[in-house]
Amino acid sequence: MLYHGIGLINFIKYGTLPLVSVVIPSYNRAHIIGRALESVMEQGFKDLEIIVVDDASTDDTQNVVKKFPMVRYIRHRSNMGVSAARNTGITASKGRFIAFLDSDDFWRKDKLERQLEAMLKNGTKWSYTRIVFVDENLKKIREQKAEAGGPVLAELLEKNIIGTPSSVIVERSVLKICGLFNRNLWYREDYHMWIRIASKYEVSPVDLPLTYQLVHSGERLSHNYENRIKGFLQILRTFEPEFKKNKKALARQFYELGKLYHRIGEKETASDYFKRAFLTYPHWNAFHKWLTIS
Repeated sequence: MLYHGIGLINFIKYGTLPLVSVVIPSYNRAHIIGRALESVMEQGFKDLEIIVVDDASTDDTQNVVKKFPMVRYIRHRSNMGVSAARNTGITASKGRFIAFLDSDDFWRKDKLERQLEAMLKNGTKWSYTRIVFVDENLKKIREQKAEAGGPVLAELLEKNIIGTPSSVIVERSVLKICGLFNRNLWYREDYHMWIRIASKYEVSPVDLPLTYQLVHSGERLSHNYENRIKGFLQILRTFEPEFKKNKKALARQFYELGKLYHRIGEKETASDYFKRAFLTYPHWNAFHKWLTIS
Protein backbone atom coordinates (compact mmCIF):
# COMPACT_ATOMS: atom_id res chain seq x y z
CA MET A 1 0.00 0.00 0.00
CA LEU A 2 1.14 3.54 -0.71
CA TYR A 3 1.31 4.73 2.88
CA HIS A 4 3.45 1.71 3.76
CA GLY A 5 5.83 2.07 0.81
CA ILE A 6 8.33 4.64 -0.43
CA GLY A 7 6.00 6.05 -3.07
CA LEU A 8 4.63 8.73 -0.78
CA ILE A 9 8.12 10.16 -0.30
CA ASN A 10 8.04 11.20 -3.95
CA PHE A 11 5.13 13.54 -3.26
CA ILE A 12 7.34 15.62 -0.92
CA LYS A 13 5.53 16.61 2.27
CA TYR A 14 4.90 20.22 3.19
CA GLY A 15 7.22 19.88 6.18
CA THR A 16 4.87 19.22 9.11
CA LEU A 17 1.75 20.13 7.12
CA PRO A 18 -0.76 17.45 6.01
CA LEU A 19 -0.44 16.05 2.52
CA VAL A 20 -4.22 15.99 1.94
CA SER A 21 -6.92 18.40 3.10
CA VAL A 22 -10.47 17.04 3.07
CA VAL A 23 -13.02 19.83 2.53
CA ILE A 24 -16.64 19.08 3.50
CA PRO A 25 -19.31 21.76 2.87
CA SER A 26 -22.55 21.21 4.73
CA TYR A 27 -25.97 22.76 5.15
CA ASN A 28 -28.55 21.18 7.45
CA ARG A 29 -27.03 17.69 7.26
CA ALA A 30 -26.78 16.97 10.98
CA HIS A 31 -28.60 13.68 10.46
CA ILE A 32 -26.08 12.40 7.94
CA ILE A 33 -22.77 14.24 8.09
CA GLY A 34 -21.52 11.81 10.73
CA ARG A 35 -21.33 9.04 8.15
CA ALA A 36 -19.28 11.22 5.81
CA LEU A 37 -16.87 12.08 8.61
CA GLU A 38 -16.57 8.45 9.71
CA SER A 39 -15.63 7.46 6.17
CA VAL A 40 -12.78 9.97 6.28
CA MET A 41 -11.63 8.85 9.72
CA GLU A 42 -11.55 5.25 8.46
CA GLN A 43 -9.23 6.04 5.55
CA GLY A 44 -6.09 3.91 5.54
CA PHE A 45 -4.21 7.03 4.49
CA LYS A 46 -3.81 9.19 7.61
CA ASP A 47 -1.68 12.18 6.56
CA LEU A 48 -4.64 14.51 6.29
CA GLU A 49 -6.69 17.29 7.83
CA ILE A 50 -10.48 17.49 7.84
CA ILE A 51 -12.34 20.78 7.44
CA VAL A 52 -16.12 21.11 7.71
CA VAL A 53 -17.60 24.38 6.46
CA ASP A 54 -21.09 24.84 7.89
CA ASP A 55 -23.00 27.13 5.54
CA ALA A 56 -25.18 28.62 8.32
CA SER A 57 -27.12 25.46 9.14
CA THR A 58 -30.19 25.79 11.34
CA ASP A 59 -30.02 22.22 12.64
CA ASP A 60 -27.63 20.42 15.02
CA THR A 61 -24.72 20.19 12.57
CA GLN A 62 -22.24 21.95 14.85
CA ASN A 63 -22.82 19.56 17.78
CA VAL A 64 -22.52 16.52 15.54
CA VAL A 65 -19.21 17.74 14.11
CA LYS A 66 -17.86 18.45 17.61
CA LYS A 67 -18.03 14.72 18.32
CA PHE A 68 -15.10 14.36 15.93
CA PRO A 69 -12.20 16.13 17.70
CA MET A 70 -9.87 15.92 14.69
CA VAL A 71 -12.21 18.03 12.57
CA ARG A 72 -11.73 21.76 12.07
CA TYR A 73 -15.16 23.41 12.09
CA ILE A 74 -15.81 26.70 10.25
CA ARG A 75 -19.25 28.33 10.19
CA HIS A 76 -20.62 30.91 7.77
CA ARG A 77 -22.76 33.64 9.35
CA SER A 78 -25.22 33.43 6.47
CA ASN A 79 -26.08 30.86 3.83
CA MET A 80 -23.74 31.59 0.90
CA GLY A 81 -24.06 28.44 -1.20
CA VAL A 82 -22.01 25.33 -1.75
CA SER A 83 -19.40 27.02 -3.97
CA ALA A 84 -18.64 29.63 -1.32
CA ALA A 85 -18.49 26.92 1.35
CA ARG A 86 -16.00 24.85 -0.63
CA ASN A 87 -13.93 27.96 -1.34
CA THR A 88 -13.82 28.80 2.35
CA GLY A 89 -12.53 25.31 3.07
CA ILE A 90 -9.94 25.46 0.32
CA THR A 91 -8.66 28.83 1.52
CA ALA A 92 -8.40 27.60 5.11
CA SER A 93 -6.71 24.31 4.17
CA LYS A 94 -2.98 23.61 4.27
CA GLY A 95 -2.49 20.35 2.38
CA ARG A 96 -0.77 19.90 -0.95
CA PHE A 97 -3.86 18.07 -2.23
CA ILE A 98 -7.54 18.97 -1.75
CA ALA A 99 -10.10 16.17 -1.55
CA PHE A 100 -13.76 17.18 -1.74
CA LEU A 101 -16.52 15.34 0.08
CA ASP A 102 -20.15 16.45 0.18
CA SER A 103 -21.76 15.92 3.58
CA ASP A 104 -24.34 13.46 2.26
CA ASP A 105 -21.77 11.27 0.48
CA PHE A 106 -19.10 8.93 1.82
CA TRP A 107 -15.95 7.02 0.79
CA ARG A 108 -14.54 3.53 0.80
CA LYS A 109 -11.65 3.29 3.23
CA ASP A 110 -8.93 3.08 0.54
CA LYS A 111 -10.24 5.97 -1.58
CA LEU A 112 -7.52 8.53 -0.96
CA GLU A 113 -4.75 5.97 -1.11
CA ARG A 114 -5.85 4.61 -4.48
CA GLN A 115 -6.03 8.06 -6.01
CA LEU A 116 -2.67 9.18 -4.70
CA GLU A 117 -1.15 6.01 -6.12
CA ALA A 118 -2.74 6.68 -9.51
CA MET A 119 -1.54 10.28 -9.65
CA LEU A 120 1.96 9.29 -8.61
CA LYS A 121 2.08 6.54 -11.23
CA ASN A 122 0.69 8.69 -14.05
CA GLY A 123 2.29 12.00 -13.14
CA THR A 124 -1.05 13.82 -12.99
CA LYS A 125 -2.36 16.49 -10.66
CA TRP A 126 -5.97 15.37 -10.23
CA SER A 127 -8.03 12.20 -10.11
CA TYR A 128 -11.61 10.94 -9.96
CA THR A 129 -13.21 7.59 -9.14
CA ARG A 130 -16.12 5.38 -10.01
CA ILE A 131 -19.27 6.54 -8.21
CA VAL A 132 -21.87 4.27 -6.64
CA PHE A 133 -25.31 5.86 -6.26
CA VAL A 134 -27.21 4.49 -3.26
CA ASP A 135 -30.63 5.09 -1.73
CA GLU A 136 -31.31 5.97 1.90
CA ASN A 137 -31.04 2.29 2.82
CA LEU A 138 -27.59 2.19 1.13
CA LYS A 139 -28.94 -0.06 -1.60
CA LYS A 140 -27.13 0.41 -4.89
CA ILE A 141 -29.12 2.17 -7.58
CA ARG A 142 -26.48 2.45 -10.30
CA GLU A 143 -22.81 3.19 -10.89
CA GLN A 144 -20.93 5.76 -12.94
CA LYS A 145 -17.65 4.40 -14.25
CA ALA A 146 -14.35 6.27 -14.27
CA GLU A 147 -12.72 5.14 -17.49
CA ALA A 148 -11.56 8.21 -19.40
CA GLY A 149 -8.09 9.40 -18.50
CA GLY A 150 -5.39 11.72 -19.76
CA PRO A 151 -6.75 14.67 -21.78
CA VAL A 152 -10.52 14.39 -21.28
CA LEU A 153 -11.83 17.82 -22.29
CA ALA A 154 -13.67 16.51 -25.37
CA GLU A 155 -15.45 13.78 -23.39
CA LEU A 156 -16.17 16.17 -20.53
CA LEU A 157 -17.80 18.75 -22.79
CA GLU A 158 -20.25 16.10 -23.98
CA LYS A 159 -21.02 14.79 -20.49
CA ASN A 160 -19.92 15.34 -16.91
CA ILE A 161 -17.87 12.15 -16.73
CA ILE A 162 -16.20 13.31 -13.51
CA GLY A 163 -19.44 13.53 -11.56
CA THR A 164 -19.78 14.55 -7.94
CA PRO A 165 -16.99 16.56 -6.28
CA SER A 166 -16.84 13.78 -3.68
CA SER A 167 -14.87 11.65 -6.14
CA VAL A 168 -12.22 14.28 -6.89
CA ILE A 169 -8.81 15.00 -5.39
CA VAL A 170 -6.74 17.80 -6.91
CA GLU A 171 -3.35 19.37 -6.27
CA ARG A 172 -3.52 22.84 -4.75
CA SER A 173 -1.31 24.27 -7.50
CA VAL A 174 -4.04 23.44 -10.03
CA LEU A 175 -6.60 25.56 -8.17
CA LYS A 176 -4.15 28.45 -7.98
CA ILE A 177 -4.01 28.43 -11.78
CA CYS A 178 -7.60 27.48 -12.63
CA GLY A 179 -9.32 29.37 -9.83
CA LEU A 180 -11.84 28.37 -7.17
CA PHE A 181 -15.50 27.39 -7.56
CA ASN A 182 -17.83 29.95 -9.15
CA ARG A 183 -19.78 31.45 -6.24
CA ASN A 184 -22.55 32.64 -8.56
CA LEU A 185 -23.51 29.08 -9.44
CA TRP A 186 -25.65 26.91 -7.16
CA TYR A 187 -25.82 24.10 -9.71
CA ARG A 188 -23.19 22.73 -12.15
CA GLU A 189 -20.52 24.62 -10.24
CA ASP A 190 -18.52 21.39 -10.14
CA TYR A 191 -18.86 20.82 -13.90
CA HIS A 192 -17.75 24.42 -14.45
CA MET A 193 -14.63 23.65 -12.40
CA TRP A 194 -13.88 20.31 -14.10
CA ILE A 195 -13.94 21.87 -17.57
CA ARG A 196 -11.52 24.57 -16.48
CA ILE A 197 -9.12 22.01 -15.02
CA ALA A 198 -9.45 19.58 -17.94
CA SER A 199 -8.56 22.34 -20.39
CA LYS A 200 -5.09 22.49 -18.81
CA TYR A 201 -4.41 19.18 -17.04
CA GLU A 202 -4.66 15.46 -17.72
CA VAL A 203 -6.56 13.36 -15.19
CA SER A 204 -6.10 9.94 -13.60
CA PRO A 205 -9.29 7.85 -13.36
CA VAL A 206 -9.59 5.16 -10.69
CA ASP A 207 -12.34 2.85 -11.89
CA LEU A 208 -13.10 1.33 -8.49
CA PRO A 209 -16.25 1.88 -6.39
CA LEU A 210 -14.58 4.27 -3.95
CA THR A 211 -17.15 7.09 -3.79
CA TYR A 212 -20.76 6.66 -2.67
CA GLN A 213 -23.32 9.31 -3.53
CA LEU A 214 -26.60 9.33 -1.68
CA VAL A 215 -29.81 9.75 -3.66
CA HIS A 216 -32.41 10.71 -1.07
CA SER A 217 -35.86 12.20 -0.77
CA GLY A 218 -34.64 15.36 0.93
CA GLU A 219 -34.24 18.67 -0.84
CA ARG A 220 -31.32 18.80 -3.27
CA LEU A 221 -30.09 21.72 -5.33
CA SER A 222 -30.79 19.79 -8.51
CA HIS A 223 -34.53 20.04 -7.77
CA ASN A 224 -34.40 23.79 -8.37
CA TYR A 225 -34.88 24.05 -12.13
CA GLU A 226 -34.12 27.77 -12.29
CA ASN A 227 -30.68 27.15 -10.76
CA ARG A 228 -30.15 24.25 -13.15
CA ILE A 229 -30.97 26.42 -16.15
CA LYS A 230 -28.71 29.18 -14.87
CA GLY A 231 -25.91 26.64 -14.54
CA PHE A 232 -26.33 25.37 -18.10
CA LEU A 233 -26.42 28.89 -19.55
CA GLN A 234 -23.33 29.93 -17.59
CA ILE A 235 -21.46 26.87 -18.85
CA LEU A 236 -22.35 27.75 -22.44
CA ARG A 237 -21.27 31.37 -22.03
CA THR A 238 -18.01 30.58 -20.28
CA PHE A 239 -16.88 27.85 -22.63
CA GLU A 240 -18.44 29.05 -25.89
CA PRO A 241 -15.20 28.69 -27.92
CA GLU A 242 -14.74 25.10 -26.74
CA PHE A 243 -18.34 24.13 -27.50
CA LYS A 244 -18.18 25.68 -30.97
CA LYS A 245 -15.38 23.25 -31.77
CA ASN A 246 -17.47 20.28 -30.56
CA LYS A 247 -20.88 20.27 -32.24
CA LYS A 248 -22.02 17.08 -30.55
CA ALA A 249 -21.27 18.53 -27.11
CA LEU A 250 -22.99 21.81 -27.98
CA ALA A 251 -26.09 19.97 -29.17
CA ARG A 252 -26.17 18.02 -25.91
CA GLN A 253 -26.23 21.26 -23.92
CA PHE A 254 -29.08 22.62 -26.06
CA TYR A 255 -31.01 19.36 -25.66
CA GLU A 256 -30.68 19.35 -21.86
CA LEU A 257 -31.79 22.99 -21.73
CA GLY A 258 -34.81 22.08 -23.80
CA LYS A 259 -35.79 19.42 -21.29
CA LEU A 260 -35.41 21.83 -18.37
CA TYR A 261 -37.48 24.57 -19.97
CA HIS A 262 -40.14 22.00 -20.85
CA ARG A 263 -40.32 20.91 -17.20
CA ILE A 264 -41.07 24.44 -16.03
CA GLY A 265 -43.74 24.88 -18.70
CA GLU A 266 -41.91 27.21 -21.07
CA LYS A 267 -42.73 25.19 -24.16
CA GLU A 268 -41.78 27.80 -26.74
CA THR A 269 -38.28 28.17 -25.31
CA ALA A 270 -37.99 24.40 -24.94
CA SER A 271 -38.96 23.89 -28.56
CA ASP A 272 -36.36 26.42 -29.67
CA TYR A 273 -33.59 24.61 -27.80
CA PHE A 274 -34.63 21.22 -29.18
CA LYS A 275 -34.56 22.75 -32.66
CA ARG A 276 -31.10 24.20 -32.06
CA ALA A 277 -29.91 20.85 -30.76
CA PHE A 278 -31.12 19.05 -33.89
CA LEU A 279 -29.72 21.60 -36.32
CA THR A 280 -26.37 21.66 -34.52
CA TYR A 281 -25.90 17.87 -34.44
CA PRO A 282 -28.87 15.94 -35.90
CA HIS A 283 -30.29 13.36 -33.50
CA TRP A 284 -33.67 11.65 -33.45
CA ASN A 285 -34.49 12.48 -29.81
CA ALA A 286 -34.03 16.21 -30.37
CA PHE A 287 -36.01 16.08 -33.62
CA HIS A 288 -38.85 14.13 -31.99
CA LYS A 289 -39.15 16.53 -29.05
CA TRP A 290 -38.97 19.53 -31.36
CA LEU A 291 -41.87 18.20 -33.44
CA THR A 292 -43.86 17.06 -30.40
CA ILE A 293 -43.72 20.41 -28.58
CA SER A 294 -44.03 22.67 -31.63
